[in-house]
Amino acid sequence: MIVTEQAAGHTPASAVNTLDAYLSVEICNPVIDKAVSELKHRFSDENREIFLAVSALMPGMPKFLDMDLLMPMAHNITDQTRKISEWK
Repeated sequence: MIVTEQAAGHTPASAVNTLDAYLSVEICNPVIDKAVSELKHRFSDENREIFLAVSALMPGMPKFLDMDLLMPMAHNITDQTRKISEWK
């Protein structure tokens, strides 16, 4: 395979002119991309929706108490409570 174009969103090294910019572009961004990829691989869509719901519980976040984000968590809590009740 021969690469003939830069990846989308990738800044060429020649355009990076400070150490902070270099570290961000060449180190931090790839590490974050890898971490996100691993999370997507390891967790189901349902679990990722629950993770997102946690951000809606933080008062400083733009989507604080956003019901669309909170509903997957609410459904999961209801389902788990029902399963525990049936188990007893």
